[in-house]
Amino acid sequence: ESLTEILGRQLTRMSGVRILEEHWNPEGLDAHLLMNIRVVNEEGELLGQGRDFNQLRKQFADQAQDTIRKLAKSHLEQEGLLDWTCGELPYEITRKAGGLVLKSYPALVDQRDSVAVQLFESRAMADLENRKGLTRLLRIRQSIQLKFALSKMVKLKETKLLATNLINQNQLEDDLQNLIISGVYLTESQDLPRNRESFVALLESHKGDIVPFAEKLDPIVNEVFRIAQGISRQLKGKISFDQALALADIKQHLQRLLRPGFMADADMKWMSHYPRYFKGIEVRLEKLPAQVNKDRVWTEELAVLQQKYEKRLEAHTQHKIVDPNLQLFYWMIEEYRVSLFAQQLGTRFPVSDKRLRKLWDEIENI
Repeated sequence: ESLTEILGRQLTRMSGVRILEEHWNPEGLDAHLLMNIRVVNEEGELLGQGRDFNQLRKQFADQAQDTIRKLAKSHLEQEGLLDWTCGELPYEITRKAGGLVLKSYPALVDQRDSVAVQLFESRAMADLENRKGLTRLLRIRQSIQLKFALSKMVKLKETKLLATNLINQNQLEDDLQNLIISGVYLTESQDLPRNRESFVALLESHKGDIVPFAEKLDPIVNEVFRIAQGISRQLKGKISFDQALALADIKQHLQRLLRPGFMADADMKWMSHYPRYFKGIEVRLEKLPAQVNKDRVWTEELAVLQQKYEKRLEAHTQHKIVDPNLQLFYWMIEEYRVSLFAQQLGTRFPVSDKRLRKLWDEIENI
């Protein structure tokens, strides 16, 4: 619980007036009224101090991570793994240092050609990295099956041609493999393995699902790049001044949707909606000449939302925070775009500026 929550509850008991968390304005306090936080090492030597906890957290994040890793490096951290040879992977490790109890969270970490075991100070960050590391380890073990699955994607050759000038070919295939593995093995209902026995059981239980999943994914990815290529062609050549803002926004939107790793980021839960997002851009382009002013207003509104998201994402990344609400906010912006520019396509769930503001208030602030 935060100090303001405790104070609010006590004041409510004393006065009968309900004091909510949003009623407090800690940013308006003078600096001398804020707690002075001192950071010390095991010997009690002062390393730094200040009244901004988040700034101190950012300043000493790397040192804290190094300290956590040193505590268990001798017996747990490993590199260069090509199979599950790291024994049991505990959910957390507790160590005492300098009179304090420190918790760290082990995870498999993707190192492109192999996998490592590393420790993290945040369970959420460890879970995120562990999914990526497990995806890589599964890819290594199922490389032959993945190659066969890609050969069964009858539209893949055409898709690669359509993706020309939109995404790197190697990135496309790499992303496809990541999505196939995560979609087959790492679903929300699937318990992730923490030892070799459960890893081998997971491998065997879904081995026959790789090809059917790839065949299901094939037309979706093909449609995405077919529409995207058409949109890209429309963005070339002469443009009228009154449409410049909209076309610049569409170009940026296209780049975001097709960023490196977009398929694995989306997972099948959102990837299945990608064709609709691109159809939404098509509809927007069709309507643009007749509603330039409306489009400008919506573009400016969406730019504010996108900037808020990107600024908060940068802060979360710096502080190694993983917030599902921030991820949902990104997808809600995509749905909101469809509701504004191509309402006839429908949205995955009800969306509005009010719902976006409500979700924003639930996202962890830094």
